[in-house]
Amino acid sequence: MNATSPLRTPSAGRRGSLLIIVLWVALGLVTLALYFGGGARLAYQASANALAGRQAEQAIEGAIRYALFVLDYQVEEGRRPLLEEGSYQPSAPLGEAAFWFIGRGAADDLTQTEPAWGLVDEASKLNLNTATIEMLEALPNMTADLAAAIVDWRDADEELSPGGAESTDYETLDFAYSAKNGEFESIEELRLVLGVDEMVLWGEDRNANGILDPNENDGEASWPPDNADGRLDAGLAEYVTVWTRQPNTDPDGEPRLNLRGDSVQQDLRQMLVEQLDESKANDVMARLGGRLGQIESPLEFLIESGLTPEEFARVEPYLTVGDGDYRVGLVNVCVAPAAVLACLPGMDESQAEALVAARRDLDPAALESIAWVAAVLEEEVAREVGPWITAESWQFSLDIAAVGANGRGLRREWVVVDNEDQARVIYRRDRSRMGAPFDLSAARAQLKTITTIN
Repeated sequence: MNATSPLRTPSAGRRGSLLIIVLWVALGLVTLALYFGGGARLAYQASANALAGRQAEQAIEGAIRYALFVLDYQVEEGRRPLLEEGSYQPSAPLGEAAFWFIGRGAADDLTQTEPAWGLVDEASKLNLNTATIEMLEALPNMTADLAAAIVDWRDADEELSPGGAESTDYETLDFAYSAKNGEFESIEELRLVLGVDEMVLWGEDRNANGILDPNENDGEASWPPDNADGRLDAGLAEYVTVWTRQPNTDPDGEPRLNLRGDSVQQDLRQMLVEQLDESKANDVMARLGGRLGQIESPLEFLIESGLTPEEFARVEPYLTVGDGDYRVGLVNVCVAPAAVLACLPGMDESQAEALVAARRDLDPAALESIAWVAAVLEEEVAREVGPWITAESWQFSLDIAAVGANGRGLRREWVVVDNEDQARVIYRRDRSRMGAPFDLSAARAQLKTITTIN
């Protein structure tokens, strides 16, 4: 008698198949859950980053308004503003965001590795639209051909300077264009000048923070290219501007006294009586004698007049040379680095360094006048450099970096402000692509803590 197989065997097989199907379905559901969960997480992170970016952008707007407020309400126009220490490197967030004014440290410290904070005085730089070809040639890493090309770009003609470039040269390029034959409108416009590349414009300082970062001092180990010499090659952008102009009005809002004007004798005596006294006015007029109408600068007036630095500081804001509404391209000798001062007529590197060294020992009041320059330079040099210098500053650049919640959403903007009458923004440029101006790790940690608490 044959035994029959139990009926349970096919049923067990079917249950095994169902288990496998259920496992595959469960695996599929888990996979879908992970997929959509990951997508949702990425969407959340993207949304958080976008929000942080918007917060950073608004923080920059707030920083600009704060700077404009300070400039509008500072005690004396034409002077460098003093911001609250907290606005340089904020110790507390601005809501969930934070911002910094990226400034410059001690003049000519090319080995500095820690960031500085504050506004940058545009009058500490050489104006591309007024500098002579000889002045441009004296800039760091400048060549004679490049200086000539810069002058050819801005002049109004097509006459080629030796070594320069005019439209005939630009029209042979792969992407042809003509020479502008007009004034520079920004420092970035230099990239259009034949011979200017990123290395010439920015040098090793590709994040434009004015300090020597580790990746800017490691040779070929990382970008950007550098020579690993322990000193920052900042490129032309660090030393040039297009914004500097000084109003030719006195503290009362009236036109300044033109030392080469037709009525200088009568006007000068009256001003000296008002600001000093009649005896001193008579003495100065007697000393000047036949030199009246021939003086080239307020500094030369100081040399000829015999006034003390304190007396000169009282009359200096009323003096000028020329009848225009503005003096364009003057360099503030009280803040400019030696690299810029050495470019001025009559100056060389040693004399520029002597000026920088001398002003370190002066009190702030003395740096509101150019009188101290006459005591440092030889008389002939002082006369030659006099028409190019001032102690006033009317335009400032703000390099503002900001982050949003948790230190995300880095934004960076470079803004130029003019402080004549009412402070106003005259130029803006997004510099976010240049990256962080310093290590944001500490700021991110602080902001994450604040965000968690909130």
